[in-house]
Amino acid sequence: GLGSRNVGHLDAIEIGGGSAIVSGWAINGSDMSPAHGILVFVGDRVVGSAETAVPRPDVAQALATPRAARAGFRFTIRGLPAQVSKCDIRLAAEQTDGSLANLPHAACPRPRADSGRPSTDPSRTDQPRTP
Repeated sequence: GLGSRNVGHLDAIEIGGGSAIVSGWAINGSDMSPAHGILVFVGDRVVGSAETAVPRPDVAQALATPRAARAGFRFTIRGLPAQVSKCDIRLAAEQTDGSLANLPHAACPRPRADSGRPSTDPSRTDQPRTP
């Protein structure tokens, strides 16, 4: 899993014609160097990958380290399902220890861990109802 340390961000997703252009930045949480790579998921399926190499002086300045200066990425994913939406696409940064760190995207809040419907539905209760 990943702790609360922010190791990147998916800044933008532009979808059209079965492809998507994604951009953002990602680092290794351990040493602030650019992440080894970016994996792109639609659901649980890896649909693409890319490397970090785009200059991001803003990130280096915000993190106060020159190591992150080329932590940016921008690439196109092709062959996406027709009905895919921005929030169906998930990016993860490969870390030095081999783990994957999910990159948050402002337009798509991270799904809650319970992943069920909210329990505000009056017809659903956790306890069996006795007549």
